[in-house]
Amino acid sequence: MTATEKPVSRYQSCNETLKDWLQSAPYTIALSSCYFGFFAHIGILSVLEDHQLLPAKLSGASAGALAGSMWASGNSSSTLSSLLFTLTRDSFWDPSPGLGLLKGERFRNTIIEMAACTTLEQCNVPIAVSTFDLFRRKTHVFTAGNLAECVYASCTVPFLFQPIRVANTLCFDGGIKDWSGSAGVGAEERLLRIALFNRNRSILNALPCAKAVDNSTCRTVTISNLIPVSPNSMHNGQAAFYQARAAMQIALHKN
Repeated sequence: MTATEKPVSRYQSCNETLKDWLQSAPYTIALSSCYFGFFAHIGILSVLEDHQLLPAKLSGASAGALAGSMWASGNSSSTLSSLLFTLTRDSFWDPSPGLGLLKGERFRNTIIEMAACTTLEQCNVPIAVSTFDLFRRKTHVFTAGNLAECVYASCTVPFLFQPIRVANTLCFDGGIKDWSGSAGVGAEERLLRIALFNRNRSILNALPCAKAVDNSTCRTVTISNLIPVSPNSMHNGQAAFYQARAAMQIALHKN
């Protein structure tokens, strides 16, 4: 473990461990928004791979959409972590005049290079990607379409990345109205929510997802002190990955 501080995880349940619950029936995993939290989400998925507790479907917003789609496309967590650890600010930094600091072409090219397929419907595991429809001011979920464009749209942090049109919709960051990344989850699906909270953005602790109550069809794992990663601190990504891995290992055996 390379993280410098003890991970914090929380799992609410009654009679069975999270591992038991995951083994009992197919489930969907929802990966939350959290700026550059995709490093941590891949750490979570790596633990599920280790224990052969793979989700039947993924749903995500922003960082969760990026991590979930890269994994669903056919990459292992080992492959993805190797790719992510090589990322630098130059991998996506392309300032240009527009409705955001960065044009986004480098970011889309990076997504294309990392993904193992080109469309959402080609993914090995079904994936739902949340975006924010700027015209209708509500969440729009993509389950089909160009993977790089849909994922980029979901990660379009206002004022940082310039928005693009996807299916005639001008899209911004999916976390704007679907922070939990669960808008693409059906009411009948068993759901594991992964809620990431950057320790430098404690305001997110006021969000409803942070206080969600678990039941027989829904479980939540919260990591509340995630090591922050940003364009200027990409080197923290590896530490966030291992911090999330350790937290998920703990959560699996709690009830």
